[in-house]
Amino acid sequence: MSTKAEDTQKNILDTARKHFLKDGLTGASLRNIVKDAGLTTGAFYKYYPTKESLFDALTDPYMEHIYQIYDQIIEEFEKLSASDQ
Repeated sequence: MSTKAEDTQKNILDTARKHFLKDGLTGASLRNIVKDAGLTTGAFYKYYPTKESLFDALTDPYMEHIYQIYDQIIEEFEKLSASDQ
């Protein structure tokens, strides 16, 4: 991905983060996100096919971290003896 494309993607994510934090997933308007990011809707769709996929792009890194913590806890739990479990 080119530097310009990376900057555009970062701009979309930063703008969307503000809208999602303010209005939530259902309340945030894709039209307003695109407008505030200074893009056309067509340009937006080159990066994300839907508003939900944009939301996923923002939340997936955090979810992945939570899953890693969960997996680690399960591993440690399974190492315990039956009586300690």
